[in-house]
Amino acid sequence: MITLYDMGPSQYPADLGTSPHTRKIIFTLNYKNIPFELKVIRPEDIEAISKSLGVAHSSVLSDGTPRYTIPFIIDSTKEKAVSDSLRIAEYLDEAYPDTPRVFPEGTRVLQSVFVNAVQARIGLLYPLVFRQFETLSPGLLDSRKKAYGGGPDSPYPNIPDLTEAQKKEMWAGVKTSFTELEAAYGGAQKDQLWVMGDKPVFADFVLAVFFVTLKIAYGEQSQEWKDTSGLMGGRIGKLSEEVLKYRSPVA
Repeated sequence: MITLYDMGPSQYPADLGTSPHTRKIIFTLNYKNIPFELKVIRPEDIEAISKSLGVAHSSVLSDGTPRYTIPFIIDSTKEKAVSDSLRIAEYLDEAYPDTPRVFPEGTRVLQSVFVNAVQARIGLLYPLVFRQFETLSPGLLDSRKKAYGGGPDSPYPNIPDLTEAQKKEMWAGVKTSFTELEAAYGGAQKDQLWVMGDKPVFADFVLAVFFVTLKIAYGEQSQEWKDTSGLMGGRIGKLSEEVLKYRSPVA
């Protein structure tokens, strides 16, 4: 049995998880139809619990300090512990070869390049989304900073107050960036939903998970979500809708 660790507490549905990085693995596990249990732990306990379970650190800070993060999994059937969403997805492909692969042979490098390009564009909206979640759950960012620190390596940096003009500029920048990305889907791929063909791969989950997170933050009826779902000729909205089919175990 696989146990997937997330951090909480959370007011969001359990089948979506708290962290967008955990969400990638929820979608991956459900796409593969692999049973799992989601376990929520406090941010400040991540390092201690990881060490107690034999989970390796996922990265190293600039000063050389190991960083322990969620998600991580414990696969009791195979006596394996794995951290970091990308490494977890790769492990699931290797350990469960009879399930649909999220890294088809020879695509890891291509997917990594795509993911990096997309994350650079998505990063433009991080300040806005962090602020929105802080509005929904006061103290959320502070609890994360206690777990990960607030220094230059922190995934939860200090977010300055933003003027309306700055917000509009950020949204305009994202629209321009994804218009450029849409052009990369030209030709034969113009109407293609999944980046690698007719089936989802890990890069699709990475792309969709941020927009699913944005949808949770602002709400389905918000103008922010309506504008975002229309990006790339409506592909973002369609992609998010399709990926959300993997929010719960396959019946």
